[in-house]
Amino acid sequence: MARRPIETTEWVGQRLRETRNYGDSPPASAYEVLGPNILRVEREDRFAFTAGIISEYDVKPIHVESLVERVEMVVNVPARSRWSGEAIQLVQQHGRSFGGIKDIMAACNWDEVSEYVRDEFRFFEERISTHRNLERLDRLTDRLYLLHRKNYPPKRVVLLNEYELSGPNIWDAAKLHGPFDIVHHTNPNGKVLADGVAAGKTLEVSILKLGDLFRRLNQP
Repeated sequence: MARRPIETTEWVGQRLRETRNYGDSPPASAYEVLGPNILRVEREDRFAFTAGIISEYDVKPIHVESLVERVEMVVNVPARSRWSGEAIQLVQQHGRSFGGIKDIMAACNWDEVSEYVRDEFRFFEERISTHRNLERLDRLTDRLYLLHRKNYPPKRVVLLNEYELSGPNIWDAAKLHGPFDIVHHTNPNGKVLADGVAAGKTLEVSILKLGDLFRRLNQP
């Protein structure tokens, strides 16, 4: 049986109070449920903040538009889900941050939670934006980008961060985020398993680390 919105919000608060990383203090010192989808989070060494809590498979603007003016961060709970590019744009236009459970835990360590960006995405956008052949970067989902190139047709690039990138990871990304031309394996220490290589060949997509991705953008 699915949780009611207020139960999901309460659950997130409990996670923030109970989760400990390597023996450290939990992300939150206290929390208060202000409404079915609104959570106030207290922190020991920083100001409190409010988060909007939702539980959607495919986050669209309609799911966040009532929250973005009331909170500093919007959190979507399901691990297997996606944010549409339009929903991300709406959240960012209001100067808010977004993410999942791991993101709100990480954001608790930021002075300004509304400015939080996951390291994986921030690093990719900063680095790829320096490519000489990149004209524009469009975000289609939280993990799928459309790279418009100056000299060649655009490429769809999906970001996957698994340590051991497998075939099911790649097939699931295709189902969740739609078609893509390139898998950018963002884990610098990760490796691609044999079934991951096979999935790439079947889908006719390249699996590339950042250096190879830079070189690929200079090719037709």
